[in-house]
Amino acid sequence: MATIDSELECLNKLDWQPRCGMEFEYEQSAYEFYYLYGRKMGLSIRKDTFRKNRRTGEITSRIFVCSKEGSRSKDKHDVLTIKPRVETRTSCGAQMSFKIDRNKNKFYVNHFVEMHNHPFVRQECTHMLPSQLKISVTQAIEVDLVEESRISLKSSYELFGRQAGGRDSLGYTKRDQKNYLRSKRQNKLAYGETDAKMIIDYGQFGDVLSFDTTYKINKENRPFVVFVGLNHHRETVIFGGALMNDETIDSFVWLFETFLQAMSRRTPKTIFTDQDVVMAKAILHVMPSTYHRLCTWHMMQNALKHVYGLFRGEVKNVLSGFFYEIEDESDFLMAWNHMLDEYNVHENTWLKSIFDLKEKWAYPYVRHAWSAGMKSTQLSESYNATLKEYLKSDLNVSQFFMHFERVVNDKRYKELEAEYDLLYMLVNVKINAKMLIQAREVFTKAIFLEFNMNLNKERHVKMDTHNTLSYSCRMFEMKGVLCSHVIKILRDALNINEIPTQYILKRWTKQARVECVQDMHRREIQEDPELQQTYQYRPLCSIFTRISSRASESEKTYILVTEQASKILLSQKGKQGTHPEPKTRRRTITSTTKENQRATDPKK
Repeated sequence: MATIDSELECLNKLDWQPRCGMEFEYEQSAYEFYYLYGRKMGLSIRKDTFRKNRRTGEITSRIFVCSKEGSRSKDKHDVLTIKPRVETRTSCGAQMSFKIDRNKNKFYVNHFVEMHNHPFVRQECTHMLPSQLKISVTQAIEVDLVEESRISLKSSYELFGRQAGGRDSLGYTKRDQKNYLRSKRQNKLAYGETDAKMIIDYGQFGDVLSFDTTYKINKENRPFVVFVGLNHHRETVIFGGALMNDETIDSFVWLFETFLQAMSRRTPKTIFTDQDVVMAKAILHVMPSTYHRLCTWHMMQNALKHVYGLFRGEVKNVLSGFFYEIEDESDFLMAWNHMLDEYNVHENTWLKSIFDLKEKWAYPYVRHAWSAGMKSTQLSESYNATLKEYLKSDLNVSQFFMHFERVVNDKRYKELEAEYDLLYMLVNVKINAKMLIQAREVFTKAIFLEFNMNLNKERHVKMDTHNTLSYSCRMFEMKGVLCSHVIKILRDALNINEIPTQYILKRWTKQARVECVQDMHRREIQEDPELQQTYQYRPLCSIFTRISSRASESEKTYILVTEQASKILLSQKGKQGTHPEPKTRRRTITSTTKENQRATDPKK
């Protein structure tokens, strides 16, 4: 854990007494200097009034005061209070103020009052003083890490104290740590949060969406819903998740509206869901232009419940042809009627219901719409298996979402592995064909393998007036990948040895993530800087642990490392904030009070 011991040692060697004329690069630098001065003296300070430039909004002057400055206003109900609060203000007049020097573009101290009207606390108690500088961002990272590991508050605080050389060196109390965690949980549950990485993922791969409601948590069986898609490696990418109280149309409408609000109102071309009438109405209301498809995996699970006995245990063999194989509508209708006759299931209500929805799942109808090759089967099966691996029923809501982040990070790591394969593992091309070599250079490994291994089935191919190939399987329209027969036509009949640019979809290429994603106001969306800080913080801990181990072996090395570390700390002071916001770490999504109540409180 980071401590302020080295900073105090620096103040012993340097001029730690505030004086008029002292200069600081940043306002934060001045605050931290005055804070450390107060800590050394045994007092607490806070920020007071300031002035801003009306045109630029920049702070031009600021006053820092003793925390005991002023007095509490009298309450007319004080005489009725059984246990009045203790008085902490003494009208102390000590302060330090500064202004900005326009010529030097620096802040300088223009007024300093040293005299206090109260006693100072002992040095052993200074870490208990109230102050705005409590848990630093780096300390908050470690607090988050131990909570994610389900280590108790008492044990983690004791661990941090030992790492820092004593609790008084931490700079915060156990209550501060408890308050920080409580504030973070309350804000997460009250408003929810958006992950900038999820927004970027959706901006690049949100053309097809799978919406899954099958996972239930806790004794009340509340549905945990998740928005899932496919990245350019055909790996699962998670766009968001939510814990719902119920599955009413109002709840689904609120959820879809909130999700689209976070995603800058970008609607997917196609969305996959299970067979739910209420959900279908909500999708039609919120996303009327989105093609709604039914997940074949969910349909097969329902078939096992409704027609397993009627089909004599051959459900998959009977229905798979309707899902994936029969291309012509007339052939589909003929085969369907034959199936009804063969198994004598004309009156089965479930079969009637899915036939009425055939435009949402039957192959002759869905092959005309874009799906990126998703049937939702692989997503639902693998995703639910992953959730059960990470998540347990005894987790509370806050812990549940914490572990859900582990699922998200696991999926992101799989993409990193795929990116590594692209750089260091070149796929062999058995045929020295220019088109295949081009495909290997342009597409990701998963897409190239599909491009290279497509079955060479006989298809009917025709060319329209725009020199665009159209073919019966419509693989490119559905998946964005040319089938092997069209490749053969391009090479042999048309003597085209390279893939035409109109048949190279960027979402399947190695450059799919190159361009930035913008929100509805055309502002670039960037990943959460605090998450980036976490990624940078962890390897630095490893480096400085090794340095500390070496430095502690001799007094000479210890002094050298301490001095150099102190210089680095002083050179970086004020260049970045050190206060973790007591809010959620990512951009929050807010909604109306009624919407929040409906989504989170079944009684309302």
